[in-house]
Amino acid sequence: MKSKYLLLLLPFTLLFTIECRSHSEVISKVYFQYSGDSLLTGPRKRLAASFNETGIQYWKKGNYGKAAENFKKSANLGYSWGQYSLSLCFWYGKGEKKDLNEAIKWILLAANQGNADAQNHLGYIYQAGLGLEKDYLKALKYFSKAAEMGHVEAQGSIGYLYQYGLGVDPNYEEARKWYLLAAQQGNATVQGSIGQLYAAGLGVKPDYKEALKWYQLAAKQSYIPIYSYLGDLFKDGLGVNKNYDEALNWYKKSAKSGNARGMLQLGLMHEYGYGVASNYTEALKWYKQAYERGELNASVQIGKAYEKGLDGIPNYGEAIKWYRLAADKGSASGQYHLGNCYYYGRGLTVDYVEAMKWYRLAVKQDNPEGALGLGLLYGEGNGTEKDCYQALKWFLLAAEKDNSEGSYQAYKVYYYCLTDTKNAFKYLTTAVNQQHPDAIFELAEAYYLGLLGLSVNIQKAHELYVKAAESGNILAKNALQVKGFNL
Repeated sequence: MKSKYLLLLLPFTLLFTIECRSHSEVISKVYFQYSGDSLLTGPRKRLAASFNETGIQYWKKGNYGKAAENFKKSANLGYSWGQYSLSLCFWYGKGEKKDLNEAIKWILLAANQGNADAQNHLGYIYQAGLGLEKDYLKALKYFSKAAEMGHVEAQGSIGYLYQYGLGVDPNYEEARKWYLLAAQQGNATVQGSIGQLYAAGLGVKPDYKEALKWYQLAAKQSYIPIYSYLGDLFKDGLGVNKNYDEALNWYKKSAKSGNARGMLQLGLMHEYGYGVASNYTEALKWYKQAYERGELNASVQIGKAYEKGLDGIPNYGEAIKWYRLAADKGSASGQYHLGNCYYYGRGLTVDYVEAMKWYRLAVKQDNPEGALGLGLLYGEGNGTEKDCYQALKWFLLAAEKDNSEGSYQAYKVYYYCLTDTKNAFKYLTTAVNQQHPDAIFELAEAYYLGLLGLSVNIQKAHELYVKAAESGNILAKNALQVKGFNL
């Protein structure tokens, strides 16, 4: 079973590319360790290298015009590092007018001489489709050339392509192999990615202790994007004892470093009172800061806060505004919640057709809640003809994604609509194992009344009624009183 942290972790992975470094950092360092120059020898090579080094010194001083002049002299002598340095002038528009085509021309010349940095950069260009048509296979080709010479970012980029199936079939084992090669060179980003594989159970059994180890290695190098994921492990007690104070510490470090996800998680801690007193005002502050930093999920959390009501009174107008902001930008969760507003008439006129539209958009992004919404529409015949089989299709889709409500609704369709006792029992017990309160109550009833092919078992029924009642099921609480059981 895939870890529930998969969706949380995926956005963390960054491209292992030239874009990850500032232009000053890139051009201020000569990467002789990665390659030589096949076209140059002797005095000509020394002269070309001297021009390139002079250009670097001018670059460091902020004199980009003089830097570009020297890079051009070096490049015209056929020196790959001069060619690559000149390409970056065109790439960033420093010392030369920004021109991707001219940049790519010089990158190609350097790459064809075996310059690993240029090959890595060219791989990125093909991966991102910048100035050249996007082509993952060509990206893999150039990343591989650079990786063979030990280029750490290229090794990480190959792992990224395999992890996400870009130009190749997804292969988590292959991804981990390349990540490990880069991690051995101390790359913090790939150390975080290895942790991601272990946390999400991708190509390996979920192992939160191993994830924690790799996250901590990345954090020791002040790799900011990993801070909030370390917080997750401490918040939920995964691979380590649950510790809200430590979780808050990592979320605060992340948020203070300007990381949007850290701000979002800090908001959640304040909303739900994990390690702090529940405070919607403080939660909203962090959600809004996260949204301003580009965290789309924050707008959904803002909408949910307004829907619940900051002062106990729902503000559907504000909730809808924030849900629509998220939905219009492609957030599956925002689309689902906006669909709910149409379905239940929360601040909007009930419109099942519009609800179905937003649920379908959410489902296209593999959102299990959107599938639930579609199942309810078909199951109740709202906005469409009632169709038990269509309802079941969508509930099963949600259930396959470990959604307890999907399992519970699948049980109801099998039992009440299709009279399939065997499958009804299967999905009811699945929902019970997922701690669904209503499912626990239904199973208690089945044992009490001898339904679903079960023999009457009053003791088992009593245990389940108590469990359901403790989980908040009102019918279970009433049943305990009516049937004379003690809670």
